[in-house]
Amino acid sequence: MTDRESAGAREAGRLFAQAAKDYGFVTVRNHGIDAELIAKVVQQADLFFNTDQDYRNQFIVDNEDYG
Repeated sequence: MTDRESAGAREAGRLFAQAAKDYGFVTVRNHGIDAELIAKVVQQADLFFNTDQDYRNQFIVDNEDYG
């Protein structure tokens, strides 16, 4: 997309935000981020999700502030 203000770009942004809100995450292809860095992030996510639920509950977002 070259025009970030176009109706198509706004709709793509809306759909992206809705997917993040509905599913809690999104995936992006062809982003150029190093695979090693991605593996480290996944490792950290695994560590987090293997912690106690009470600990994880501290990070719940309970409003519309998804950013």
